[in-house]
Amino acid sequence: MNRLLIEKRPVSTREGTEEVGGMRLEESSLYGKVIIPWYDSDATMIAVIVAMVPVLLFAVVGLFVSFEISSQRVDAWVPAALATGSLFVLLSASVRLFRRRRYRRRPS
Repeated sequence: MNRLLIEKRPVSTREGTEEVGGMRLEESSLYGKVIIPWYDSDATMIAVIVAMVPVLLFAVVGLFVSFEISSQRVDAWVPAALATGSLFVLLSASVRLFRRRRYRRRPS
């Protein structure tokens, strides 16, 4: 069901690390700890979520303002696009973080 861990056998060997299912593992580690890139860490995902909340609120306020001013309704696509983009980033980061934490808690 989880597409992140497709297979357990080594795919290719590098100096000091080995590739398993598309993710690098430390050879020196006893359990083969997965090396997570900095942009995919929990702290980065939380920072992205925290940063997207004010952007989403700003876009929603922009939508309300554009609908209150009758001459500005033509420009409502700008805050709508901003809200859609920030909502997409917010949801995708939240889902990734939720799935990762759920996978860590599951017994192996």
